[in-house]
Amino acid sequence: MATGDNPSHAETSSYRVADTEEGSHEFKISNFSFQKTTTIRSKTFSIGGYSWTIQLTAESDMLSLHLVPMQGAISMRVTARLVVSILDKKGNPSRHGFKIGPSIIKTTESFGQRNFVSCYELEASACLVNDSLTIRCYLTVLKTTYLQETNPCLSIVVPPSELQMHLGNLLESGEASDVTFKVDGSIFHAHRAVLVARSPIFKAELLGPMKEAKTGSIVIEDMKAPVFKAMLHFIYRDSLSECEQQGGGDAKQVSVFLAEHLLVAADRYGLDRLRLLCEEKLCNSLDIGNVTTVLVLAEQHNCSQLKDACLKFLAQPEVLPTVVVSDGFQDLVKSCPSILKELPIRKRRKV
Repeated sequence: MATGDNPSHAETSSYRVADTEEGSHEFKISNFSFQKTTTIRSKTFSIGGYSWTIQLTAESDMLSLHLVPMQGAISMRVTARLVVSILDKKGNPSRHGFKIGPSIIKTTESFGQRNFVSCYELEASACLVNDSLTIRCYLTVLKTTYLQETNPCLSIVVPPSELQMHLGNLLESGEASDVTFKVDGSIFHAHRAVLVARSPIFKAELLGPMKEAKTGSIVIEDMKAPVFKAMLHFIYRDSLSECEQQGGGDAKQVSVFLAEHLLVAADRYGLDRLRLLCEEKLCNSLDIGNVTTVLVLAEQHNCSQLKDACLKFLAQPEVLPTVVVSDGFQDLVKSCPSILKELPIRKRRKV
């Protein structure tokens, strides 16, 4: 038993941690004036461990928008916040939109706002561009909350991992490099151990009986230097590099062009995650001008998910007639004639 004027006492504390995941989804609707009398739904997307779809309806010339959880019959309670914006012709949020939450919802129910804007207002604003409407939804989902007891005197803050940063800095500095690559007139320095751990093809080249394994100097044919540089960035940092725009032009198109070539490089060196990242980027960048090129890539490199996305994009009635008369479609016919059997064009036109 403690004696004296200062009895001993225990000091404890607890803290509540809330983990959230946030994401956004852009829903683009073409020929809006023809579709506004029906219920319009976006494709399904995932945020916070749940699948969602955007549902847009018009009642008495007023638009209502709801986010619909796609969780089947399983009923759970989720805390979420939704911010909806209709974009103007420059791609910026307009004054038309709304915010809900944070609020508790059930995964069997939708949440959103009825009659938040009239069709007349949209038609009079700068939000309708060539009869196309773009809606952006920002969603934040509360994933986990928990209480933990701790002694404040013993609390230790652990910083996030810096492995990717350290490996990236090693690549950029070239320190301790033991293999060089000559690509399209450019020289790149790298490290055998990292390459071998990440790519089965580099493992065969650098540890096998090939000449390159002994000399430590490899010449890469049929690849541009920016593509190889982006591939090395992924190998060391496990992420896509930011596209460097050179000589002006459309930044989006430059980025898509790099993703197309990077997909080929990823398939060549057995970098499956990089290939999927490129597939995702190309899928999100599909338009009338590049869909046939992307479809050829998907077919040639066995990218089944990307191929399905291209076929669904082409199946849209407003897309198909324009694509069929393009030079890209003729290249598709020459490169992958068998794929015509999977296109809806076979029912409408003889090729």
